[in-house]
Amino acid sequence: MSRLSSDLAGVHVPAGTFFSFGDYSIEVTRPGGGRDPDPMVIHYQCNDPLIPLSNGGEVFTCDLLSDELGAGRAQGMTSPIIEDGELRPNGRTVLTFSDEGGL
Repeated sequence: MSRLSSDLAGVHVPAGTFFSFGDYSIEVTRPGGGRDPDPMVIHYQCNDPLIPLSNGGEVFTCDLLSDELGAGRAQGMTSPIIEDGELRPNGRTVLTFSDEGGL
C-alpha cells in the first residue's frame, strides 16, 4: 500500500496505482476542397487515482478542457486483451460537455 499526499492526503492505494493526464488531438476535416482546420485539442486530467483492476484495466473519470467546447467530463474503462500473444489496449471513453462542466 502507498499513501498519497496533497488533496488526497491520507488516502491509501495499492501498488501500481497511477494518475493520468494529457491531450486528445482530434483531426478536423472540411467537406470538399480547401485547407483543413487545425486539430481540436482537448486536455484531460484524471483527478482520482487509477487503481488497476484484476484484469489489468481500470475505470476512470477525468476533467476536460477545450478552447472550442469548454469544460467537460470523460468517463471510461479499459480492459486490455491478449491477441496473438500480444497485449493490446482495449478501452471505451465517453466525453461530455455542457454549461455545468459536462455533468
